[in-house]
Amino acid sequence: MDKLLKHICMLTVVFLAASCSAIDENLGSCGYEVAVEYSLIVSSQPPRELTAKMVTPEELRMGDAVRQFYSTFFDPYADSIRVSLCCGENRVIDRSCIYGSCCTKYFYLSRGAYDHEVVADDFAADTTLVVENRNVTEWVYLRHTHGVAAIIFDDVAPEVNAVRVAFPNIEAKPLDNNETSLKCYSAKLLPRGAPWQAEIFATLADGTVTKTTLTVSRPIAAGELIIEKGYVDDRGAVCVQADEVGATVEFDWKNGTEYSPDL
Repeated sequence: MDKLLKHICMLTVVFLAASCSAIDENLGSCGYEVAVEYSLIVSSQPPRELTAKMVTPEELRMGDAVRQFYSTFFDPYADSIRVSLCCGENRVIDRSCIYGSCCTKYFYLSRGAYDHEVVADDFAADTTLVVENRNVTEWVYLRHTHGVAAIIFDDVAPEVNAVRVAFPNIEAKPLDNNETSLKCYSAKLLPRGAPWQAEIFATLADGTVTKTTLTVSRPIAAGELIIEKGYVDDRGAVCVQADEVGATVEFDWKNGTEYSPDL
């Protein structure tokens, strides 16, 4: 009797192994363990731009404010990660928290070529993950999805009551630093080829508005920081001394309360 049971068990194991092998060959449904290591790649360009453009003590202090505001842009850290794996009807979505520049996740996947999309804060990757007849380890590198542009005014004439700045598709955010008199307007932007434009609206004490359109011949690249410096004169016109920037000025702009950052 014991020999019979042993024989039946052995046949059952052989049958199950053969069945899994057959399913794997035809449908790839047995699955394999896939270990994926995700790493953030941070551009080294932003610190270089700060070093090159921010020279005076006040500029250095404003540079610290820019760096702090875009901490995820300068530092290789993310708070959360979202992974999407899709192959036909097979779909896996993983949302979790990470603290640092890399993490490893494990997936049990059947054979196939998976569309592999990953987003971690301001970083992303879009790759194809191929699962074949073995357990594998993959490495995926996430890179910046945006660039950053900043316009810094070292002087705004007292005749100017307010300044508003619009970059392509977004209104710039004023970055305040109580330790400096400089004014900085900045935003994260999607990559864009040159030329691109920024609009500055200066409201004067008499209620009129001066509009300056800056045309920048330098592209916005993902992972890069662009800093332009200038000043606002007593008529509200913006003056920028940079070879890659041109300017057109409209005094007494009539639609100053209605403007669109969709340039």
